[in-house]
This record gives sequence, structure tokens and C-alpha cells, in this order.
Amino acid sequence: MRENGIPGSKGKFGGGPAWGLWAWVLQRLTAAVVVVTIIMHLWLTHWAQAGREISFDEVSRRLQSPLFVAVDVLLLGAALYHALYGVRGILWELGLGPQAPRLFLAFYGLVGLSAFIYGLNALLPFVFKISFF
Repeated sequence: MRENGIPGSKGKFGGGPAWGLWAWVLQRLTAAVVVVTIIMHLWLTHWAQAGREISFDEVSRRLQSPLFVAVDVLLLGAALYHALYGVRGILWELGLGPQAPRLFLAFYGLVGLSAFIYGLNALLPFVFKISFF
């Protein structure tokens, strides 16, 4: 991650040599969070609700639970980071990203934030009776 090989110098991404390490660690942590929250989501939506009718009213009732919303928001954020960092890795391997790393970082941030807000907009109206759109 060091441009000139000097410890402590700024890396390719402008965040110093540790930036790449923490991004990599966060990629691994989000993988674990995605697996755990998918299992929790499936448990809360399918197995714990076995035998109940699936209707808009039933889903609305479930979304009143802070636990259910917290699991879904955590899943949304972790999945977005994990997916976008994975796409970044693929593009870097293909040689498409290193020429403009800050531009790509800004693009990933914008796409991730937009998708997170869009996902929150699907959940929050059930809990707080608000909507971004």
C-alpha cells in the first residue's frame, strides 16, 4: 500500500498504509455479519412465523419490532459494504481502478449511500411513519 516504500507514507488511496488493511478486515467482518444476519432474518421471517398467514398486515406488524428492523438495517449496511468492496476488488484485479482510486472511492461511496438510503426508505415508514421519498 506504500507508494514509495517508506513506512508511514501515504498509500495509493490517500489514507496511509493502514487504510487497505482495515478495508480488508472490514470486508471479512462484514462477510461474517452478513451470514449471521441472513440466518437471523430467515429465522425471524420464515421459521419463527411458521403457520402464520403472510400478508401486508402481518409484515407491517413484524416491522414494528426494533429487533427485526435492527437486523435488517445491519444486514443492509453489511451487504452493501461487502458487495461494493468485492466489486472494487474485481475491478482492481482487472486493472480498471488503480488509475483513479479517489474517483472510484467517491463512486462506491455515492452508490453505497444511495442504496442504503433507498433501503432505509423501505423499512422506516413501517417503524417511524416517515419516508425519504
